[in-house]
Amino acid sequence: MENYSLLMGAAAVMKMAVEMAAVSIEKPSGALPRSGSVPTDSCPPILASRWRRLGKVSWVFVEHNINNVAWNIRNYRYVGDVSTAELETLRRELEDLEERVRATKQLISDKEALIARSQEEAEGLKAQLKTDLAEIRDLHKQLVTGKDKDDEAEIAEVDRVRADALRAFEAFLP
Repeated sequence: MENYSLLMGAAAVMKMAVEMAAVSIEKPSGALPRSGSVPTDSCPPILASRWRRLGKVSWVFVEHNINNVAWNIRNYRYVGDVSTAELETLRRELEDLEERVRATKQLISDKEALIARSQEEAEGLKAQLKTDLAEIRDLHKQLVTGKDKDDEAEIAEVDRVRADALRAFEAFLP
């Protein structure tokens, strides 16, 4: 019989426990015993038969529910503490992330300024190369070729170097 009551659904056991509690409220002198003895003389016969079927099981469930309520009360306090700690942790993480965002924005603005300065420097170098190339062309026009046999080899070498330099400058400029 005890095995059968253990196998019964928790809802049925709780329903019987509620019915027994209702009877004991209606009948103040008929309090249910905690020890598991059957209150046959102070209960109606149907309730006594149900009590025999339940035995100690109903009190186990009642005690279990009481323990659960007490545990839940303690746990909710703990959960509150944990939630507060988690909230503080999340706030610190948010502050850290905001600081990282500020630092990243500063790095981006520094890189943009560096790129702008580099472009200005490139434009300046480009203009300087154009003026240098114009000067070299003017010097080429002023170059006088000699008729001396000893100077011809040197003049040819200088002309070749000058032509290579001009081609290099023209290749560099767009």
